[in-house]
Amino acid sequence: MRGSTTARLALLAAVWGSSFLWIKLALRGLSPVEVTLARLLLGAMVLFIIVAARRHPLPRSPVLWSHIAVAAVFGNAAPYLLFALGEQNVSSSTAGILNATSPRGWMPPSWPASPCWACWVPAWPTS
Repeated sequence: MRGSTTARLALLAAVWGSSFLWIKLALRGLSPVEVTLARLLLGAMVLFIIVAARRHPLPRSPVLWSHIAVAAVFGNAAPYLLFALGEQNVSSSTAGILNATSPRGWMPPSWPASPCWACWVPAWPTS
């Protein structure tokens, strides 16, 4: 790996991993719903600034916005709320470790839906 790639990966790991610490700190003064709304608003502001800086138009279709809203609820709002609720009872490091194990739970059910599900099945020895 090149140095710039390693640096970007380290920055991503620091930002992504520290989010559990920030949730834990925010829960000292805010409710889990308030932490969730703050994370969603902060993310939306950053995305709108990027869209404005690049001068891209926002979608105008109500159907597209409804699809975005459904994806946001299941992909962002629900997990954010569940992490905030969970971190009331466990440490931030435990929450981060549990989050890192989530692909292990979703990988086996997704195998049959994969376009190359046979690639996941180990070859049986013939002899």
